Amino acid sequence: MGNLSAATHDTHDPAAMLPLEPAGNSLAIGPDREGRGDAEKWGLLLAWAMIASGILHAIPYALLGASWEGAVSWRKPILFGISSGLTAWSAICLAAALPPIRWKTGLVNSLAVSLVGEVGLVTLQFWRGVPSHFNRTTVLNAWIEAGLLACITWATIVLIVLTIWSFRQLAMQKPMALAFRWGMVLMVVSCVIGFVITGIGVYQQSLAMPPETYGKAGVLKFPHGIVIHAVQVLPLGVWLLRRLGASSSLQARWANQAGWAMVCLLSLSLVQTCAGRDRTDLWWPSWVLALSATCLVIQPLFGLLLPRPGRVGQQHP
Repeated sequence: MGNLSAATHDTHDPAAMLPLEPAGNSLAIGPDREGRGDAEKWGLLLAWAMIASGILHAIPYALLGASWEGAVSWRKPILFGISSGLTAWSAICLAAALPPIRWKTGLVNSLAVSLVGEVGLVTLQFWRGVPSHFNRTTVLNAWIEAGLLACITWATIVLIVLTIWSFRQLAMQKPMALAFRWGMVLMVVSCVIGFVITGIGVYQQSLAMPPETYGKAGVLKFPHGIVIHAVQVLPLGVWLLRRLGASSSLQARWANQAGWAMVCLLSLSLVQTCAGRDRTDLWWPSWVLALSATCLVIQPLFGLLLPRPGRVGQQHP
């Protein structure tokens, strides 16, 4: 994973500025939009609907001061809504920079639909007052859990396809393409970990053990969630560096090192969980990984403090 920048188009057309610099006032989500309209707008609308659902659930949570933890809590509809919405939005923005293929629109829209299904079922279980995961106490609950598994399975398949495709050709500038590729790889790894922890949870539940905890205090969902949003964080970081006037090479170096920093954080979460430790109960391997991640992210930023070549020796009256 040393360099994820192969087959990148360093171009300045509207598609190259996705996802953070859309052209004009339209959604402008793809180079193949001409002649058939922005069909992926439906996917984007579903993405924003999921985000809005999460935000709407956050309002009563804030007003009521309810608990954030627990199998039945406001955390479920809030996090699943916002997280799934951002995932769909990022995937559609990535797809916009991929070559025009007839089935691309259907693929990314099906991703949004599957994530809407997941969010809808999680939200339904919250309002029913029952756990959304590891809950097969009734026939209905068992079917809902099966529906959740089907939705996330299809979403993972689509994300894998988009990730592989992004390494072939991507109409983005090199730093942004690098950030997106790192983010997609990390998100796919997070999804795979999600299936693993589900299997562990089901096994532990069969032994009358808590399905969410590993060992004494390890949090099984910790490795699944810690880098799942790298696909938003890394492109946002590149975009901010561009706004600050960083060179393209500095942006690319930061994206690559930040990607490795995310690997360190993922490793930290696995170390903590496998050791049966709580997320905040760090021990020396975790501290080493945390320090490594911090250094990897910060080190390239010192380039912003160096004088720019065009200004070296410049005299001011």
